[in-house]
Amino acid sequence: MMQAFLGPLSPEHLRCLGCGTAYAIVHGFPVVLPVGVPHADAQDEALVRAMEGLPACPLQALLREQVASLRPPVLDMGCGIQDWGRPDILGLDARLSFLKRRGGPGVVGDAQDPPFAPESFSAVCLFNLLDSVPNPVLVLAWADALLVPGGELLVAMPFAWSDVVPERLRFDWDTLVACLEGRSQAMGLRLRYAVHSQWRDVAWSGRGQGEPAFAVQVLRATKGPPPTLPPLAP
Repeated sequence: MMQAFLGPLSPEHLRCLGCGTAYAIVHGFPVVLPVGVPHADAQDEALVRAMEGLPACPLQALLREQVASLRPPVLDMGCGIQDWGRPDILGLDARLSFLKRRGGPGVVGDAQDPPFAPESFSAVCLFNLLDSVPNPVLVLAWADALLVPGGELLVAMPFAWSDVVPERLRFDWDTLVACLEGRSQAMGLRLRYAVHSQWRDVAWSGRGQGEPAFAVQVLRATKGPPPTLPPLAP
């Protein structure tokens, strides 16, 4: 991960302020992916067209209402094409086509290795992401690292596990909440959040059909202060 974000190098490139690596700017978006990892494929435009055709649904309305009240700066990890109507929300997605359709500021990058310094954001959004990445626990750990103490985490998850997620890294809703609240280490993490809002079984037309395809679980939580460490022995 870069120790700091990107600074100017040329109109076509940005340089990492931490390690000095140069990254290309494509259609106005920094592409911060390892060498050899594609930022586009032949199916991307078809996916964009499919997502553009999705009908309005209760999940979208709920998330838009919640996002509107988040304190900036906000990071939307795995943002897809969704535009929340706020220019201060930074989108992160591995597909350039999604960011081009979304508009607004964005970075082409991997949610499992986001190119930002710790405690860079006042709010982080994880919408329909954790069940579709190879290591959801790592993504959750990064989201926590990127949040300032007192920052807010907004999660929406249908638990429609992708085949890329190993069985050993899958979890249920209660386990996720217990992990966030520091009541369980079943996920290999023990965090420190106050989960103050939950919405259960919110309808999401995720497959472009007239009827809801998924029932999505949503939560909003506030990150607590760092734990108090015992003093060092003399």
